[in-house]
Amino acid sequence: MPPFQGVQKFSYVHSEFTVRNLFKNRKDFGLTELDVAVFLYLLSLSRRRVFINLTTAKLAEEINVSYSRVAHSIKRLKQLNLCKRIQYKETNGFIIHPDIINNGDDKKRAFKFMLWDKN
Repeated sequence: MPPFQGVQKFSYVHSEFTVRNLFKNRKDFGLTELDVAVFLYLLSLSRRRVFINLTTAKLAEEINVSYSRVAHSIKRLKQLNLCKRIQYKETNGFIIHPDIINNGDDKKRAFKFMLWDKN
């Protein structure tokens, strides 16, 4: 049996639909424009990374928004199962749901799903 059998293949169609649906129906999901902006910023950082090595404070500083507003946005995104805070070894950060963005080979995709499920 191949080592990564059962690992879902990433689907750009599903990912694009999810992002478009989120933006289009943001009010129905209870999201503000800032929530969507934070999500899109994290999504953009996720293009080359398994997870984003940032604290909430550092993220707030990078996008020049107050800590409390960013923390509230992260909380909303987490409730919608779009992203979450993770810890891997001594590193804390954020991860976007692997069904939304999961670039790389099968091993990297499996690692991202493991991180998502473990946290």
